Amino acid sequence: MSIFGLKFLKPYLDVIEMKEDNIKTLIDELKLELPDNHILFNLKTELIAKKITNDDIVLQLENGNIAVVHLTWKTKKENIEYPITRFYHDKLDFWNREMKRDIIEFKEKMCL
Repeated sequence: MSIFGLKFLKPYLDVIEMKEDNIKTLIDELKLELPDNHILFNLKTELIAKKITNDDIVLQLENGNIAVVHLTWKTKKENIEYPITRFYHDKLDFWNREMKRDIIEFKEKMCL
Protein backbone atom coordinates (compact mmCIF):
# COMPACT_ATOMS: atom_id res chain seq x y z
CA MET A 1 0.00 0.00 0.00
CA SER A 2 1.30 3.40 -0.87
CA ILE A 3 1.81 6.14 1.66
CA PHE A 4 -1.33 7.92 0.44
CA GLY A 5 -3.69 4.98 0.15
CA LEU A 6 -3.28 3.68 -3.41
CA LYS A 7 -1.66 0.38 -4.13
CA PHE A 8 0.71 0.87 -7.03
CA LEU A 9 0.56 -1.99 -9.52
CA LYS A 10 2.65 -2.35 -12.67
CA PRO A 11 3.47 -0.24 -14.61
CA TYR A 12 3.93 1.82 -11.43
CA LEU A 13 6.67 1.32 -8.89
CA ASP A 14 5.90 2.57 -5.38
CA VAL A 15 8.60 4.76 -3.84
CA ILE A 16 8.69 2.29 -0.94
CA GLU A 17 10.05 -0.32 -3.36
CA MET A 18 12.77 1.97 -4.77
CA LYS A 19 16.39 2.16 -3.70
CA GLU A 20 17.45 5.39 -1.98
CA ASP A 21 19.92 6.29 -4.73
CA ASN A 22 17.18 5.89 -7.38
CA ILE A 23 14.87 8.16 -5.41
CA LYS A 24 17.61 10.75 -5.04
CA THR A 25 18.40 10.60 -8.77
CA LEU A 26 14.75 11.20 -9.71
CA ILE A 27 14.34 14.09 -7.26
CA ASP A 28 17.63 15.67 -8.32
CA GLU A 29 16.66 15.46 -12.00
CA LEU A 30 13.27 17.03 -11.29
CA LYS A 31 14.90 19.93 -9.45
CA LEU A 32 17.39 20.37 -12.26
CA GLU A 33 14.74 20.39 -15.00
CA LEU A 34 12.17 22.71 -13.41
CA PRO A 35 12.43 26.24 -14.80
CA ASP A 36 11.87 29.08 -12.33
CA ASN A 37 8.44 29.80 -13.83
CA HIS A 38 7.18 26.18 -13.76
CA ILE A 39 4.09 25.68 -11.62
CA LEU A 40 5.92 23.11 -9.44
CA PHE A 41 8.95 25.31 -8.85
CA ASN A 42 9.32 25.96 -5.09
CA LEU A 43 6.28 23.80 -4.22
CA LYS A 44 6.68 21.16 -1.55
CA THR A 45 6.27 17.79 -3.27
CA GLU A 46 6.83 14.18 -2.32
CA LEU A 47 7.81 11.47 -4.79
CA ILE A 48 5.36 8.60 -4.38
CA ALA A 49 5.86 6.46 -7.51
CA LYS A 50 7.48 6.07 -10.91
CA LYS A 51 6.18 4.46 -14.07
CA ILE A 52 8.43 1.67 -15.29
CA THR A 53 7.31 2.05 -18.92
CA ASN A 54 8.46 5.66 -19.38
CA ASP A 55 10.04 8.57 -17.52
CA ASP A 56 6.94 9.67 -15.60
CA ILE A 57 7.16 10.26 -11.88
CA VAL A 58 4.18 10.70 -9.56
CA LEU A 59 4.30 13.43 -6.92
CA GLN A 60 1.96 14.29 -4.09
CA LEU A 61 1.68 18.02 -3.46
CA GLU A 62 1.29 19.55 -0.03
CA ASN A 63 -2.36 20.40 -0.77
CA GLY A 64 -3.19 16.77 -1.65
CA ASN A 65 -3.10 17.24 -5.43
CA ILE A 66 -1.24 14.71 -7.53
CA ALA A 67 1.20 15.71 -10.28
CA VAL A 68 2.59 13.38 -12.93
CA VAL A 69 5.80 14.77 -14.41
CA HIS A 70 7.51 13.43 -17.52
CA LEU A 71 11.24 13.88 -16.96
CA THR A 72 13.28 14.73 -20.05
CA TRP A 73 16.69 13.68 -18.67
CA LYS A 74 18.40 16.61 -20.39
CA THR A 75 20.16 17.33 -17.06
CA LYS A 76 19.46 21.05 -17.43
CA LYS A 77 16.65 23.53 -16.85
CA GLU A 78 13.84 23.23 -19.35
CA ASN A 79 11.69 25.98 -20.83
CA ILE A 80 8.21 26.73 -19.48
CA GLU A 81 6.61 23.95 -21.55
CA TYR A 82 8.75 21.23 -19.96
CA PRO A 83 8.84 19.03 -18.13
CA ILE A 84 5.31 18.10 -19.19
CA THR A 85 3.14 17.91 -16.08
CA ARG A 86 -0.39 16.62 -15.56
CA PHE A 87 -2.37 17.55 -12.45
CA TYR A 88 -5.12 15.72 -10.59
CA HIS A 89 -7.32 16.96 -7.76
CA ASP A 90 -6.55 14.01 -5.50
CA LYS A 91 -5.69 10.31 -5.49
CA LEU A 92 -9.17 9.28 -6.64
CA ASP A 93 -9.01 11.68 -9.58
CA PHE A 94 -5.56 10.33 -10.49
CA TRP A 95 -6.83 6.74 -10.25
CA ASN A 96 -9.89 7.43 -12.41
CA ARG A 97 -8.20 9.54 -15.09
CA GLU A 98 -4.79 7.91 -15.50
CA MET A 99 -3.65 5.10 -13.24
CA LYS A 100 -6.50 2.64 -13.86
CA ARG A 101 -6.10 2.98 -17.65
CA ASP A 102 -2.32 2.53 -17.42
CA ILE A 103 -2.66 -0.68 -15.39
CA ILE A 104 -5.25 -2.13 -17.80
CA GLU A 105 -3.13 -1.28 -20.85
CA PHE A 106 -0.02 -2.73 -19.24
CA LYS A 107 -1.80 -5.99 -18.40
CA GLU A 108 -3.20 -6.24 -21.93
CA LYS A 109 0.27 -5.80 -23.44
CA MET A 110 1.68 -8.46 -21.13
CA CYS A 111 -0.95 -10.95 -22.36
CA LEU A 112 0.03 -10.57 -26.02
